[in-house]
Amino acid sequence: MFGSTGPWAAACAAALGLAISASQAAAAPACPNAGFVLVEPKASPQTRPVKAGPKRTIFVRRTPITTITDLTEITLAGDGYDTAVQLRFTPEAARRLHDATTNKDGLHIAFVVDDLAMSAVTWTGPYGMDADLGVQLSLGGPVPEVRPIVEAVQGCIGPNAH
Repeated sequence: MFGSTGPWAAACAAALGLAISASQAAAAPACPNAGFVLVEPKASPQTRPVKAGPKRTIFVRRTPITTITDLTEITLAGDGYDTAVQLRFTPEAARRLHDATTNKDGLHIAFVVDDLAMSAVTWTGPYGMDADLGVQLSLGGPVPEVRPIVEAVQGCIGPNAH
């Protein structure tokens, strides 16, 4: 159902470097923009560029399907062979994800944090994303650069929100 975008650790490291620099400059770092968005084949006034690996840029719609306010939980999982990010959404957001992907075989969708696509996939099949129980992004291989990004999002949802 979901595949990884391939090697993108350098892009994570670059984004992380920017996030660390920004957080050192401010007393309380701002929450990142995080959520699912549709991916378009080319740039347009309705899209914005995001990194999807060290050398790849994709264009995502400016209007997201979900936002950080729709997240109820984000955790890091996996092992030495795969990094996984587990997400839980509000019931309303889970319905939007389901509706946005049902009967949309070939749809391109990405989970984006600020200007970095953590996962970009092509949806296959007639069934929609069943996000009621959560969503897992399998990033492939160990990706330690993801931990600070997940922690930044964690600090902005639920009881940890600042």
